[in-house]
Amino acid sequence: MKKTWDEWGKRDPFAAILTPVWDEGKANEFFETGVREIEEVMKHVETIETKFSDTCIPRKKALDFGCGIGRLAQALAGYFDEVHGVDITPSMIDQANRYNSQGDRCKYHLNVSDSLDPFPDDMFDFIYSSVVLMHMETKYARVYVQELLRVLSPGGLLMFQYLSRPKLNPSEGGSPSKVIKHLVKTTIPEVLVHSVRKMRYERLRQKTNEPVIEMYWMKRKKVERFLEKIGARTLSVIEERVEWPSWISCLYCVTK
Repeated sequence: MKKTWDEWGKRDPFAAILTPVWDEGKANEFFETGVREIEEVMKHVETIETKFSDTCIPRKKALDFGCGIGRLAQALAGYFDEVHGVDITPSMIDQANRYNSQGDRCKYHLNVSDSLDPFPDDMFDFIYSSVVLMHMETKYARVYVQELLRVLSPGGLLMFQYLSRPKLNPSEGGSPSKVIKHLVKTTIPEVLVHSVRKMRYERLRQKTNEPVIEMYWMKRKKVERFLEKIGARTLSVIEERVEWPSWISCLYCVTK
């Protein structure tokens, strides 16, 4: 995973992070998409604070998990005193520092471990991760979610996105063949499905000699059961239907 994303960071970090294809000449426009996304995120934070009277998110430290070149981290700096971005790829971190317009308010960290050991318990009041966990196998995603919960402060808020299922009917953009494939997948153990996907990705790498961006998904109920198991309190789950032509995505909002 590190090798794939580091290669994309060297080739074209704009296109790797956001489609359609972007180039360096559109850097301002690229970062503006982050501003708009975080505006919507913070509106939802306000909704949660209104709905749950015992929830008031401090605005001190925030974490952008899988920060890439800082598209969202810089936008978060408009709402929090201090923002940290963490990523697995040196090339992305190099670019994040290059494009950092927030000075010391925005700090970027390279982390190639399957943990977040550089950060102590209860460090962040707000953690956001979008279009990151879905690119890793679910066994790794679970580990990172546990780590994100560990570094979340009591009363803080963790928001993370993960693909939940393929679109299954014409109103969602699905097709009969996709429905059949989904039904087959849901009757096969997850470990087998992901093993097959890994083999397909490896064959594609060998055939094209290109870095392949992997994608995985986990049913919403399964994610919610996992969150309950690790002691997270789920405040809301938002189904997103517009980001990918073939997938339903969920945004999970949890505290501890």
